[in-house]
Amino acid sequence: MAFKQKMVQRLTGKSAVSASQLARETGVRQQNLSRWLQEARSLPPMADKPKPAALREWTVEQKACVLAEAAKLDGEELTAYLEREGVKLAEYEQWRIALDEGGGASAATNKRIRQLERELARKEKALAEAAALLVLKKKWRPSTGGTRTTTRTGRTRSDPRTHRGGAGVRRASRACVSPARHLGSDPRALAC
Repeated sequence: MAFKQKMVQRLTGKSAVSASQLARETGVRQQNLSRWLQEARSLPPMADKPKPAALREWTVEQKACVLAEAAKLDGEELTAYLEREGVKLAEYEQWRIALDEGGGASAATNKRIRQLERELARKEKALAEAAALLVLKKKWRPSTGGTRTTTRTGRTRSDPRTHRGGAGVRRASRACVSPARHLGSDPRALAC
């Protein structure tokens, strides 16, 4: 491809040579050289592309100039002007808003960013705590030796308040029986 372009350049311009002379110099057939020249002339001319907008550094003065010119335009005229200048519409809008707010946008933006960072840190901490609780819950279940069952009162069987017939009942029965032994066969002592 580069060779073709070089041959076409030799056939055109200030010091152009004829296709037959270039064919004798290079050994390339004259018909090929003529066809390459014809193809090159049929292609639309390519203009040098301007530097992409993303790579261009804009000074404050340049931005102000673009904003001043664009303020006079609207619709398709504005779009065409921004394309010629290499400015994206979103970029133009950012510049316009910053100019309207007089730099106050950056302070408000920084405040909002700090607020969002604090909120994010708080939520991350809460999420870490919840994850730790889930891990502990999973570890606790296998160590109890089975599943937990609950009584009708909603308490687990291992809860001391669940068993009414446990130690509390034994103490009450001793209190009732003990006086009966000492009082003999008094029926009132047995009716606790």
